[in-house]
Amino acid sequence: MKSFFFNALIFFCNHSFAQTIPIENGKWEGLMHIYKLGKLTDTVSVELTIQNLYKDSVWQWKTVYKSVKLPVVKDYILRVKDASRGIYIVDEGDGIELLEYYADSSMYCQFETSGFLLSSVYTWKNNEIYYELTSASKIKKAKNDIFNFTIPNLQKVVFRKVVE
Repeated sequence: MKSFFFNALIFFCNHSFAQTIPIENGKWEGLMHIYKLGKLTDTVSVELTIQNLYKDSVWQWKTVYKSVKLPVVKDYILRVKDASRGIYIVDEGDGIELLEYYADSSMYCQFETSGFLLSSVYTWKNNEIYYELTSASKIKKAKNDIFNFTIPNLQKVVFRKVVE
């Protein structure tokens, strides 16, 4: 079993992502569904604005969470790191850069902060952008160096382009 996972990982790593994200300038809107421990706990209107800043290699990536309780604006920069391998960077400012990997119509990111593993996926499908974010925490080490994680939090939104 262990060799299967190792071989699958080698296969995956040796195949180039080498795809370009179908980024389109504009504004998208959607309703984020927020789940905690499998139950829907809140919904928030969200707006995503994408604007090319430099030769299809740098974009403004601005997300506005229109929550009545806690409105948030995340104004980031997305830039190409290695187009031939499908590697991008989300620059959050203050030296925080997250690696993004694009393959098969989706952009993937995983990072750890404050003991939580966060995973995000943007998927382009049928002129919509699907976004999903999970946060997980390590339970405890199981046998054979396998770690399990809880996934208590999930956020999902389907962005549809605003026609202006």
